[in-house]
Amino acid sequence: MKNKVYMAFDIIGPNGFIPYVYDKDKLADIMKLELEITHDTEYFKEIPKISSYELVHTNEYDSDNTYLIPLDWCLEKTKIEDILTPNFYNFIKKRHNFFIIYVDYTYEQTMHTLI
Repeated sequence: MKNKVYMAFDIIGPNGFIPYVYDKDKLADIMKLELEITHDTEYFKEIPKISSYELVHTNEYDSDNTYLIPLDWCLEKTKIEDILTPNFYNFIKKRHNFFIIYVDYTYEQTMHTLI
């Protein structure tokens, strides 16, 4: 079996996966914005995406795969538990194959150094 790399997202909105540009205090505003506008959410087109629900509540998780969680640079000083849903946060704490990466969603969808 060949190992795969996935981008893991917590929330799927009407426009697709919602990028991590929010913390829990700003989530309501982001959800409202997602309902008001239509935009291209094809972030990281070359990498398959998976939802935290699929990872936590179904058999989609594979310990041989690598899962990247792409946070916007604006969240660099925010605690991860203030961004992710509690179920997802508790799930990744027990796994070795989840990695936080910081990206710039406002400029272009490019990956930066793994943290």
